Amino acid sequence: MGLLDTSHYGAIRALVRTDLDEVELPDETIALPPFAPAADLSVQSEDPAWDTRDGEALVHLQTAASYRAAALLLRSLPQVTRRGVADKVTLWQPYDAEKRAQLLESRATGEIAEVLAEARRFPVFFTAVGNNPRGR
Repeated sequence: MGLLDTSHYGAIRALVRTDLDEVELPDETIALPPFAPAADLSVQSEDPAWDTRDGEALVHLQTAASYRAAALLLRSLPQVTRRGVADKVTLWQPYDAEKRAQLLESRATGEIAEVLAEARRFPVFFTAVGNNPRGR
């Protein structure tokens, strides 16, 4: 199991654009290998101990993976600036998708750095078990 599951997809959609819903960006699209799975692998590669993290550290890694998935999606989605339904027309300010993706990437890097910095503050010490003469 990775860091992200379908419970994170709503947040990923909101990171791309707050008004996106499951019809416009389905879970099946987010779950495609170039998006959520690629983001998962990217974060996992930066923290070799990712599968031992829990609590706040796990939340940081999941947030980082969500940022990365959104950045990957931003780079591939068409930019919609106008939508009309019946008499109502909604307009959005055009944005620089690459710049937004880079911002999300930097936020992901910050989340991972927080976990790794915390791990360095509290190192795990291992003791040998087995043939220790002091225990006899």
